[in-house]
Amino acid sequence: EILHPERLGIRQAGKPLSAQTTLTDLQTRLGELGYDLNGEALRRCFESFQELLEKKEHVYDADLELMVNTALEKEPVPFRLLYLKVSAGSISVPNATVQMEVNGEVLQDSGFGHGPVDAAFKTIMKITRRQPKLVRYTLGAVTPGTDAQGEVSIRLVEGNHLVNGRGADTDIVLASAKALVDALNKLERVRKEAVIFEFTDEESWLPKL
Repeated sequence: EILHPERLGIRQAGKPLSAQTTLTDLQTRLGELGYDLNGEALRRCFESFQELLEKKEHVYDADLELMVNTALEKEPVPFRLLYLKVSAGSISVPNATVQMEVNGEVLQDSGFGHGPVDAAFKTIMKITRRQPKLVRYTLGAVTPGTDAQGEVSIRLVEGNHLVNGRGADTDIVLASAKALVDALNKLERVRKEAVIFEFTDEESWLPKL
């Protein structure tokens, strides 16, 4: 007897969506993924979907799940990434220009680094005036293909506080910057909540590159 994935409780991935996908098509696919969206929430997701199609030809279920989780975030945060431009080459020093909203104020600055990600990180740290220690940085592809979204996960430590951040984009430098800003916002929150973590495993402090 042939056992189909559905009988085992395994959901098969749907066909990738493209520029021909309508708002109704997107709503149907999101419903299949377990997201019951309509009204303003659906409109925001459709806008994010169209923006994603400007970067890649096909959008997969994993892209949609990541997109929905990002689009539906409503919690006000102290740091928002508004603009990022990086420059790097074999004969030039990598540099980054970053524009951010910091507690409602728009700030912009530039900085250099050992690579485009390092330059972006240093500039973001300078704008936010935060200097936590980066102890972990990992990068993975969300979907197949050369235009796949890269998902970056990082871990920051400042004093007794430890937080994780994540970001995704077809541009891995932008994904890295999003992950850092996400982690910095979480760090601000735990600092206000006065959460203290006890570290017993020294290995957990070490970066895994």
